[in-house]
Amino acid sequence: MSLYISDHVQQVRELHKPTLDQYHDFTRIKDLLQSFSNNLFEAYSKGDSKAAVEVSNHHPLFIGQQAEDILHRAFTEEDSKQTIARAYGFQEWNAIPDQQINHQFEMAIDLFVNGEREELEKLIDLSPKLLETRSDFGHHATLLHYAGSNGVEIWRQVVPSNLPEMIRMLIGKGADKDATANFYGSLYGTKVLVESSAHPKDAGIADEIIQTLSLS
Repeated sequence: MSLYISDHVQQVRELHKPTLDQYHDFTRIKDLLQSFSNNLFEAYSKGDSKAAVEVSNHHPLFIGQQAEDILHRAFTEEDSKQTIARAYGFQEWNAIPDQQINHQFEMAIDLFVNGEREELEKLIDLSPKLLETRSDFGHHATLLHYAGSNGVEIWRQVVPSNLPEMIRMLIGKGADKDATANFYGSLYGTKVLVESSAHPKDAGIADEIIQTLSLS
């Protein structure tokens, strides 16, 4: 099993490595996102081009701009917080709930996007409700939505080569392939996310994933 990771996704993973290395040590959502914001602001302050990836994707004043243009603009800690809030589906920093992280669900997501089928299947057999659990991030994605590599946190927009098999396993166990969640200001299902994402296409398995979601 191989894992496709685009250059932009890899840059975000490197940007947030200090936080990702301790991800499951965080207990509250706001503390986790504050750590991500700190990483972003520090990198931006150093002129690190990795910071521009999330900014160009999520800050309302910088969306779609090139790194060289973004990094020459003033950028405050509030801008960093705004970027991270939007990256996790919240319209503003103050909308982030001060609540605990569901680490079992977070573990399930990691197993899914990394293609670790056996481990994920065991976890779901122990806790079947994971199939219908919603993320506490603002997009409220289900586990299956992460198959889209789209709209969710950038560092998780990776594509395991066995993703069609992983999808079939989840649906076979009862995951709702037609469930929608809040992405880009509207409600979308997994199939639409796959169809509009570059990552599955670049990984060479988009057609197989779409067919799997269509036939299941």
